[in-house]
Amino acid sequence: MTAESHADEATEPRSVLKVQKIPKRKWTSYIWDTFDKSPEERRLLFKLDTAILTFASLGLAESTFYPGMQYIIGSWYRRDELAKRSCIFHTSSGIASMFSGYLMEGVYHLGGRGGFKGWQW
Repeated sequence: MTAESHADEATEPRSVLKVQKIPKRKWTSYIWDTFDKSPEERRLLFKLDTAILTFASLGLAESTFYPGMQYIIGSWYRRDELAKRSCIFHTSSGIASMFSGYLMEGVYHLGGRGGFKGWQW
């Protein structure tokens, strides 16, 4: 204890010190303290938690794609073709990202075709 804390204890009554004492929080208290909040806050926190869990699940599912594709490429092609095929796979990913904006713009301007507006395609 420091000299300042001794001075505070000497000047403050014991009951005030007990009221001011901050309890240690366990990890479960961070989860269950939402019951103390208003219904609007709880709805917002539920939506936020749902969004975070959705994106985390999506990231977990996507994280297996590239290693899985490398495994498939490695099992289909011979050793002398493997580098070339792997390079084509990775390069096509970048090219697809560059081309997707033009494709989206073209689809957006399809308005009225097939009975759908552009954004419905």
